[in-house]
Amino acid sequence: APHARRAPGPEFAMASSPDDSFGCSCSLTPSSPSPSSSSGSSEARNAPGGPSSPSVQRSPRQPALSAMSAHFSAGLGLLRRNQAKRAGSRFLLTRLEKHTTLEGHGGCVNTTKFTNDGNLVITGSDDTNIKLWDWRTGECLLTMETLHTGNIFQATQLLHSSDSIVSCAADGQVQIHSLVHSEKSSRWTNSKDQSIVLGYHAGRVHKISLNPVDPHSFLSCGEDGLCL
Repeated sequence: APHARRAPGPEFAMASSPDDSFGCSCSLTPSSPSPSSSSGSSEARNAPGGPSSPSVQRSPRQPALSAMSAHFSAGLGLLRRNQAKRAGSRFLLTRLEKHTTLEGHGGCVNTTKFTNDGNLVITGSDDTNIKLWDWRTGECLLTMETLHTGNIFQATQLLHSSDSIVSCAADGQVQIHSLVHSEKSSRWTNSKDQSIVLGYHAGRVHKISLNPVDPHSFLSCGEDGLCL
């Protein structure tokens, strides 16, 4: 049965150079169809019942792109598998060692957060105090006496702000605390006058979620089923 013949296209021809026995040159030469093949394809196209659709030409770049896509997918899959193994590896967990113990709270510690620069640790406790620690030395740099009357469940530093900490507690309050850095002593200071109650929930408040779009706003979630 007659079949569609691939349209003639450019072909690569390799030719050795007469001046260099080890080199070769690559030239792009168009190939011209032979008269017999041209007439045969014309007859097949015009014959009754012959193919009427044009011949499909495949781009010479398509195999190379398919191979590149396959290699990329294989590498991406391997990377994801390695990340999953590392995240859930018991071997890595067994290599963890305790660096130091931060002691100073008078109740259960319910929250620990690194500051935005990673140099300090913020902790909140049932003693209604927030502490600022140097995790390298274990030294308590600041004890903040908040306005909370219940267990502090979360305390974290606002985004793009080194002197503001927000907290939520079992008393249903959401508070913000301002820190003052003394240039003379290079230490942080705080007092109850620098703490402000921002809002109230009808029940205990467990979580605070920072807003990555607006560094001056955040959400609080309480047992009253509301997000403020």
